[in-house]
Amino acid sequence: MFTEDSLEEVVLKLLQDELNYTIQNGYDLVRDYAKVVLEDDLREALYALNPTLSSEIIEAAFRQILYIDDASLIAANQLFHRYLIEGVRIEVYGEDIPARIVKVMDFEQPYNNSFKVINQFTVIHKAEKRPDIVLFINGLPLVVIELKSAVREQATIHDGYLQIKTYQDMIKPLFHYNAFSIISDGVNARFGSISSDYDYYMQWKKLIWILPL
Repeated sequence: MFTEDSLEEVVLKLLQDELNYTIQNGYDLVRDYAKVVLEDDLREALYALNPTLSSEIIEAAFRQILYIDDASLIAANQLFHRYLIEGVRIEVYGEDIPARIVKVMDFEQPYNNSFKVINQFTVIHKAEKRPDIVLFINGLPLVVIELKSAVREQATIHDGYLQIKTYQDMIKPLFHYNAFSIISDGVNARFGSISSDYDYYMQWKKLIWILPL
């Protein structure tokens, strides 16, 4: 069985050793806690993935990704996922081609992307919150992991789900970019989208198999 700290260490090592993520501790980062995107990483990725596009087009796409209307979390999340899958469309006037598509991620050659995992990633919005682990690809916080100790009877995997829901309210901008969230106690693991109720958080059997029990 795991304590929450030891479980966090196991997950970080798994991501580093098996999936080649670079680990950073959130306490060591000097950053604006209101910002949820690693802006330098995102800008670097956009330039690397779109070498034939002008800096004006890439910077326009960069701004469009950062400034998503957050009137509705689900609408914001859907818009970002369109950018992620289809690229960011930037209108160009006075040229033969009316628009350029800025690629956000390379799905064909995954290692052309940058992979970073940050534990204890502080975000301040309505309140200050600190998710256990956040996975970033090209500077974008695509996965949030919340861990609970199987040792503590009063802390269950369902509490991890409730914590994710609290984050969605209190630090909503983090979830504009969320592909899915994971909750785990080291024995059981589930994953779901921003709109998933607990019953629709699906079991992630591969993660359970990989973690040393």
